[in-house]
Amino acid sequence: MSAEELGGRLKEEVVVEGLDELLASFRATTLPPDTSPTGLDLLDDILTQSASRISLGLPPLLELTSNEPGAGKTHLLYLIAGIACLPPRWNQVPLHGKGGAVAVIDADDRFNVDRLARIMKSYVLYRIAESRASPPGAEGASLPEHEATRSNPAPCLPDDNPNLHAQAETLIISSLHHIHLFRPQSHTSLLATLARLPAYFLDPTAHPSSARALHALLLDGAGAFLWPARADAARAAAAADPGPAPNPHTPPGAALLTHLRAAAHALRPSLLVCTTSAPLAPFAHYGALVPGEAASASGSTAVVAPLPLVRVCLARAAVPRFPAGISVQEAEAQRRMRQEVVERGRFVGWVVGGGGGREMEERRGRGDGWGFEFVVDGEGVRVGNVEQGGGGEG
Repeated sequence: MSAEELGGRLKEEVVVEGLDELLASFRATTLPPDTSPTGLDLLDDILTQSASRISLGLPPLLELTSNEPGAGKTHLLYLIAGIACLPPRWNQVPLHGKGGAVAVIDADDRFNVDRLARIMKSYVLYRIAESRASPPGAEGASLPEHEATRSNPAPCLPDDNPNLHAQAETLIISSLHHIHLFRPQSHTSLLATLARLPAYFLDPTAHPSSARALHALLLDGAGAFLWPARADAARAAAAADPGPAPNPHTPPGAALLTHLRAAAHALRPSLLVCTTSAPLAPFAHYGALVPGEAASASGSTAVVAPLPLVRVCLARAAVPRFPAGISVQEAEAQRRMRQEVVERGRFVGWVVGGGGGREMEERRGRGDGWGFEFVVDGEGVRVGNVEQGGGGEG
């Protein structure tokens, strides 16, 4: 073998790696894995169970999807974003926050910072009340939602103490500085935003979160630019080659998943996206839970996704119809109770891709994280079988 051939072979074995990839690899080998990516026990249980079946070396992508809008997806994002940027402790109160930075990509242009702040304040006040109600020696202890709420009464929220509320608002304002909101206006802009994230968060002069790790990358409205992007691609293909039309079954979210994978590899955040109408969502052609495990909604064979995908479907909890044969008096007696259920904003979520119906109810009854419920109202967002006032996970 000549020296030139040997040099060529050695050159082929050299792996070129960028600084962001090197730092990500160093972080992955030196820091323990995050066992609470969302800060919500029930969602974290779902991710943990799925991650035990997936070993691709990347954090799983949690997709919150629904067949109709108004299923509570954005409100869950508010709660997850708030927990991610709040500190673990504040004034001797365990907040169970992550103390990290958050990237929110608002493709639907409906992410409301004022609503986020109100939910964060409700969460903080609930944690304060929980701390006051805890017995001596139990400070910082926290049961999962499904255990805590079944065995313990909900603590009362703090009274209208102006100093307490002012301090909580100061904490929330300082924490909001670590939520970075991006609003792309097109599919191209969305991909460019994702591509710039590693350089942006690794630049110590670009933002006030340089001392924090990016804990969560939240994408609301992942399918917002789906149809315009497909139309542009079809027009470009037709103009370049007036031959056969492009394959309609080509996964439309392939480029988006590729950019999410690159951001996940460089920054190692928790990944969460929201989509509407599962058959038309950008990830509809990717199997749930384990890539390639399930068929897509259109019936075509699922293809291997470049990220481990965990899909959770959300829906507003339905109020049962009046039973047959009910009297007018009985219906009138139940009317107010049913109206209260509707106004309360109760939602349910379940894992797509394995089990359902009775199995889901049995698993949820055992509290193993297969299904969950949450409430959205003026007081905040409450996850689990909860009756507490406040915005916490319980």
